[in-house]
Formats: sequence, structure tokens, C-alpha cells
Amino acid sequence: MTMNISLTYLFCCLLLSTNCSQTFEFMGATTSNSNNATIWIVENVDGECYQSKLVQISIADTNCFCAESNFEGYGKTQLFRKAFKELQLIPQFELNHSDGLFRYSQRVGFTIKEADYDNAMLARSFVDGVRKYPLPINTPIFGGVKARLLYSYPSGLYVNYAIDRAIFLPTQRLLVVFTKSPYLGVGGDTMHGILVFRILIN
Repeated sequence: MTMNISLTYLFCCLLLSTNCSQTFEFMGATTSNSNNATIWIVENVDGECYQSKLVQISIADTNCFCAESNFEGYGKTQLFRKAFKELQLIPQFELNHSDGLFRYSQRVGFTIKEADYDNAMLARSFVDGVRKYPLPINTPIFGGVKARLLYSYPSGLYVNYAIDRAIFLPTQRLLVVFTKSPYLGVGGDTMHGILVFRILIN
């Protein structure tokens, strides 16, 4: 009986497996006439999901709006990339990573590093192996400045993650943090994410 239940569970997991693996590409950021910023990111998802989509995160003061648009097919981004080159982008700086810290050294310098592991928070993120919503967020540790979280991409798991990249937009005081999670969701899908912060000068 136990063997039958185990085999049934394994069979169901195999049926539900999609193995969708995300990669993010930061394209840049633009501003509107009212000086509101929009962050442009291409997300490619392998596995059974096999799609490419454009993620636009628009920020007005403390309000954030996210829109997603699917491309015609996986990797079919050439026309968008050609048009995007004509847009006027705001300055951006990728933070250097060394000794466990991501550093921005120009003008008002600051550092950022991964939050400490919190297995209790991780346990609260799931019920019977299924993710809970809204998700708890263990924000990174900032040095030299304070920061306000403005946006978190819903597919990300923001507990016990690593920081993959951090990009600062100084004219808007915005920091875009790409996270990588070592854990897989239902179906074997990755749970990498995007966090957007407003940098507050101490």
C-alpha cells in the first residue's frame, strides 16, 4: 500500500514537472515627461514554459506598476531590441561585487549584501510544499544608506537567496536587485526574482 502511494505521488510529480528556468536581462531605464522612471527587463524562461517576455516596472514616487508582455516566441526579441536602442536611457551603474559586498563608490557611496539566512521565515513561506501569498521578504542589508522597498517580482522567493546583480540608477535613486534562489518551486521551476529599492540618503 505504501509503495503504491509513493509511486502515485512520484507519477503525479512527474506529470506536474515543468522545469521552467528563468534568466533576467536588464535592458535599461527611461523616464517620462513627468520624470517617472520605467525599468525594462527581458525575462527568458526555459523548460516547458519556453517563453520570452518584457517586464516593465514603472515607478511614480512610492507607487509601482508592473506590466508584462509576451514576445511572439522564445528569444524573438530582435525587433524590440532594435527599437529600444532609439530610446534615451538614464544613467546606470552596476555595483562591483567583492568580499561578499556589492559596492557603489561614486558620490554618496553605499554597500549591499545578502540578508542572513532565516530558515524559520523560509518555513513560513510554504504550506505543504506550496508557496504562500503574500510572500515574506527578507530584504538585503544596506550599509551607508537606508532603503525603502518599492517592488518585488511575484515569482521570486526572497528568503535565503543570493544577489546575482545590483544596478543603481542615481538620478532616480533607484536600485534594481536581481536575486537567485537555490530552491525550486512546484514543477521544478526556479524562483529567481527582482527587488526595486529607493535609496534614502542618511
